[in-house]
Amino acid sequence: MEYIYLSNIFNDTIGIEEAYLKKWRNNLSLISDFYKSATCILTQREGDFLKILPTCHNNSIQLNITDGLSLESLIGDVESLSDQTYILKNFDRFQNVGELKFKSILVVPVFYPDDVLMGYIILLDEKKDCFDQAAIKLSLQIKELIEVDLKNIYLKFNDKYDDNFTNDLVCKVLYEKSGALNCFYSKNLKLSFYNDNFKSTFLTADHNVVDLTTVGYKNYYNLILPNLKEVVKSNQALNSIDKIEYNGSNMWFNLDFNPISDNSNQLIGVYVVANNITDLIITKQRMLNKKQDLLEYERIFNLVANPICIADINGVFIKTNPAFYRILGFTSEEVQGRSMFEMIHPNDLKRTVDYISEKIKEQPELLEFENRYVCKDGSSVWFSWMVQPIYEKGISYSVAHDITTLKETQEELSKAKEHAEESDRLKTAFLCNMSHEIRTPMNGIVGFSDLLKSTALQNEELEYYCDIIRSSGQQLLRIVNDIIDISKIEIGEVDIIENEVNINELIRSIAAFYKPDIASKGLEIITMLPLPDKDAILKSDETKLRQILDNLLSNALKFTENGFLKIAYEVQGTDIVISVEDTGIGIPENKRKNIFERFAQLKDPNKSYGGAGLGLAICKAYINKMGGDIWVETSMDSGSIFKFTLPFIV
Repeated sequence: MEYIYLSNIFNDTIGIEEAYLKKWRNNLSLISDFYKSATCILTQREGDFLKILPTCHNNSIQLNITDGLSLESLIGDVESLSDQTYILKNFDRFQNVGELKFKSILVVPVFYPDDVLMGYIILLDEKKDCFDQAAIKLSLQIKELIEVDLKNIYLKFNDKYDDNFTNDLVCKVLYEKSGALNCFYSKNLKLSFYNDNFKSTFLTADHNVVDLTTVGYKNYYNLILPNLKEVVKSNQALNSIDKIEYNGSNMWFNLDFNPISDNSNQLIGVYVVANNITDLIITKQRMLNKKQDLLEYERIFNLVANPICIADINGVFIKTNPAFYRILGFTSEEVQGRSMFEMIHPNDLKRTVDYISEKIKEQPELLEFENRYVCKDGSSVWFSWMVQPIYEKGISYSVAHDITTLKETQEELSKAKEHAEESDRLKTAFLCNMSHEIRTPMNGIVGFSDLLKSTALQNEELEYYCDIIRSSGQQLLRIVNDIIDISKIEIGEVDIIENEVNINELIRSIAAFYKPDIASKGLEIITMLPLPDKDAILKSDETKLRQILDNLLSNALKFTENGFLKIAYEVQGTDIVISVEDTGIGIPENKRKNIFERFAQLKDPNKSYGGAGLGLAICKAYINKMGGDIWVETSMDSGSIFKFTLPFIV
């Protein structure tokens, strides 16, 4: 009996059951599940056009393609597909098919049992170079499974089998040509026919002897026996995927059980097609593992606190982790696709570009540098970068560490070091100056004391010498007091003892004390006391307030040769503003910034005035401690006005 194997009967007579379409959909989903943006299509060829079978699988794109799709619109020359197992093409620009856009396409032809082209497995993706060898291998395995199913569909359709079934030419072609492990069981579940693939896998090597006791066959038979019984009982086809342990390893099979009937529609046996899908399962598992690894990497990528960036050869960000844009205050959308060079601080841009341009010529494995990035709010962040370029791909992977706090600490340490060095220099200069400042009054005291002992003096001379001794003693006492006061200030042992102070009486007392010295230089002392004595009362530390006025008036007298000195005050809200004015030499602009620092006077090597340079520093410390502030208004050759505020607490 001759059986005709014509492919056109699939279109004219045989329909494809939903069970097979569902099975093919599940197979295609292996690809689209892994390549998330991939669209997988199974088409059936009708003349020069393609009919899309309801097996499309896509996770991210709404597919809207109608039947009648031309393959030439996808890949151009289709004739070459007859001689190839697949065609893979990539495009720089999007290709359009209906509403579908793609840059990568993989086409695998599928054939009917008589080698006539049935259609194509078509994979599309919006990314270029998306499909790798794993996708190709998986597509070819799915192609083989579909072709085996097409044979089974035909076999199920052809119900003209009789007792000569095992000798039938068509069946022989099916068994011998197929890459599957094919066998036929009688309705009594006895193995009647099998192909060489089945024999070489489960039976002995001798073609004339069948050993049905081999471990491999026993495992296989025990696996399929329940399904065989079910098919014999129901006379309905059945499909399953099962695992067999064989030779110490696991083998996976896609099993199709097809009931075979004779001309009178009586069941004569079950045709079993076992496709070894171990590679497919392993590939799927590897893909799942790879997918799981990618998920793990993605989780780490998103959770790590350090910024991580992937950029192209032009420095455009391809991907950044949340830490990067969170530190800078941007959103992911605001960073993605933006050039890193737009975000680098302008003061660091040239240095960074020059470094990268120079280093990249040597193609090092790793680049390390530091720079600042501008945040969304305009502030800046210091990053320490480790960059690994992938030269062949034209991309780079970068990890950064926020070193802003470190940089600020380094800057503070640098300033502290400079300050310490300056303080050390000033203290050295202070000690040198003290040797002179202390020696001068001491020489006066010792010298004139000796003179008093050894010389008979007139009253006028005696009084004159005593005045010199007194003046020298006062000068020495002032220096010692200043040293003690600044030492207390440095170690924080300044105590404020508040009591009621009559500011009018205090100013009069200070003015009276300095009046002889002021008059001796031909100067005038002016006091301005706007409040009556009964209202000029404030709570403050009288001793320290007296010392402040004493220092300010002493300085004014020291630096004034002509004109006047003036002590005044005025009440402004809850504060009292006290001022000491002179018509002396004034203060140069470049000296005003540091005038209240310790030893400030010592910074001028050309000074011609005595003093330790501690008075104004002591004044500032005391005024700040009492809740006030001090400043100076001055210009060269026009004198100075030192003003300070204190809380006017009655």
